[in-house]
Amino acid sequence: MFGIAIATGVARGLRALNVAINESYGSRDHLLLLDFFKAWFVGSIDYQDMALAIAGGSIVGLGIPAVLTKPEKSKFLEHPARVLFALFIALIILGVAQNLLAAGIFGPNFHPNPLVCMLGAAATGFVWSLYATVRSRVSPIWRVAILLICLSYAYDFYYGFQLLGVTSFASGRIYTQYSIDLYCTMTILLNGSIALVLVLAGITEIAMGKFKDWRTWTATLVIPICVILIATPMVYELVRSYQLEQTSIRGRTGL
Repeated sequence: MFGIAIATGVARGLRALNVAINESYGSRDHLLLLDFFKAWFVGSIDYQDMALAIAGGSIVGLGIPAVLTKPEKSKFLEHPARVLFALFIALIILGVAQNLLAAGIFGPNFHPNPLVCMLGAAATGFVWSLYATVRSRVSPIWRVAILLICLSYAYDFYYGFQLLGVTSFASGRIYTQYSIDLYCTMTILLNGSIALVLVLAGITEIAMGKFKDWRTWTATLVIPICVILIATPMVYELVRSYQLEQTSIRGRTGL
């Protein structure tokens, strides 16, 4: 619960920082700190940020003890829970850094395109996931789950690169909506596959003698739930896109 509270505060802080920087750069006073506190107390976070905060806070809150606990019979890279939690904590830190860069924390002279930040984060996440796949000495089924994480970041990079290319064209708005729907669908499928493989890997690990290992239980139950939770905003986006499309069809047909 403490991890979720901290993650929620970070989500609110990132949203407030983004608002404060945009307002401060547009005024002559440059009261960044005052604008930040105003946005902090007045603003709120949406469903997507709340889902990410709950998932990220749960992983960090339960993952840090799992990572820091001294190995008993296995080395660090041989214990799947330690490998997975260390990987996810690194990816969460990467996501926070991506948001800070996209918000323009280094000033108006260094305010990169959010899509470029997404590309950088996806590429870095892919490298870290690939490193975990190659270096870890866990059983093959756990390795398949980590490889799926690697593939999800590869698709994130592909989507970001694709989106970056179409935004300058006149038909970019229509094509972008289609690509967003496809991205949401692929993200749901990939996250569902990751969660399913993690559950199967955990059940296999527990059945083969690690019944009393709380780290394996935590990785088997917590991470799949958090992975599904991260994908739930994509379901909302698909439903909203379908509703907008139906409204547009009714408007054109007069029904």
